[in-house]
Amino acid sequence: MNQLNEALDSFFHLKERGTTVRTELVAGATSFMTLAFLIAVHPSIMASCGMDKGAMATVTIVSAMIFTLICGLYCNIPFVLATAMGSNALIAYSIVGAGITTWQVALGMNFISGVIFVIISVCNIREMVVKVIPKGLKITMGAAVGMFITATGMSNVKLIRLNDSGFLKLGDLHSPEIILAGITLLLILAFTSRKMKSGLLLAMVIGTVIGIPMGLTTVPSHLISMPPSMAPVAFKLDIPGALKLVYVPFILAFFMGDFFSTVGNLFGIGSKANLLDEEGNFPDIKKPFIVDAVGTCVGTVMGTNTVTIYAQSAAGVEAGGRTGLTAVGCAICLGLALFFTPVALMVPNSVSSAALITIGLGMLTCMEKLDYSDFTEYMPAFASVMGTAYTYNIATGLTLGIITCVITKLAAGKAKELHPAIYIIAVPLLYYLVALA
Repeated sequence: MNQLNEALDSFFHLKERGTTVRTELVAGATSFMTLAFLIAVHPSIMASCGMDKGAMATVTIVSAMIFTLICGLYCNIPFVLATAMGSNALIAYSIVGAGITTWQVALGMNFISGVIFVIISVCNIREMVVKVIPKGLKITMGAAVGMFITATGMSNVKLIRLNDSGFLKLGDLHSPEIILAGITLLLILAFTSRKMKSGLLLAMVIGTVIGIPMGLTTVPSHLISMPPSMAPVAFKLDIPGALKLVYVPFILAFFMGDFFSTVGNLFGIGSKANLLDEEGNFPDIKKPFIVDAVGTCVGTVMGTNTVTIYAQSAAGVEAGGRTGLTAVGCAICLGLALFFTPVALMVPNSVSSAALITIGLGMLTCMEKLDYSDFTEYMPAFASVMGTAYTYNIATGLTLGIITCVITKLAAGKAKELHPAIYIIAVPLLYYLVALA
């Protein structure tokens, strides 16, 4: 056992990052539990546009397992990759649901956007774009991602909803879903305030058990099941059909959404995990960019949409994950979920939502590093964070932040403080904001 621990320490640099094998594996399991909802939700969304639900469940798990494992072993970072919830809605509702084309052609568009990702990642263009983003925006990406995660948790249990006038209001506090989420939230706060590294995972397990008598935790009739075949959706994408000028806006939507969501998650969660350098940059960022880009291409070939770095990776970081061993641990759980899907689906929506609310709020601490004496620094950050919260889209939030940064710097006569390339980048971002977001 000691030799195994030493080998893992040598490969993942555990001591160097102040973590242990146990902490990393618990963090991986925690990431998995907050991600388990995807196994049920994503196939349902894609089934609405005619895709086979059983096949989609298998593809969802397999694609997440493969690229989370690759990310852990190749990049040595505690990040989870899975099918993006934004691009699946784009396919199901905005493209197929709107009668524009078939899901096969939509996957072809998504594949083309992935090829563009691979090219700009290998050529370091993606890395160059990230470097010209102002430091203030990089710092606050964590808060933007945090607001997205918190909003996800709150909306999942309907803790907040729109009233008839279009304003946000509290949901029904008497609903069992909100009550269980509240109980789980209190457990998480109690355990984490006592510095229990496994507190988040323990609270989720207890919350899942409490949900049984409340009728919110579904106890499966059987624990093991064979995964459905991927054949109905695998290798069905239509690339030639997607090569039409009329589809360019949709390809751009896939591209911009994934690009800036990935950037936001990398820097936001990376900041929380202390992976950024003194200048706020992500060391060796080319590796996760390539894994993310290849994930999109391979994911569409397998029959699903963009496979990207997930915001729920923050759960593993909150549980103490600091290396790729966390990702490996999550990948192992995903592999088991292929055959123990009924068990994986036991975690109630209320329990995972409570975890997301806590994790998201904890990511707001990076805002303290902002320069609040300079309007041109804190206003773009505010636009990015609030834009993410109110549009429920990380890419849109970051786009708003960059455009606001350009406007405020120009207005304040500080245009030279920005890299010239940021003005070029702002042009397609403005188009994305006006036409596609």
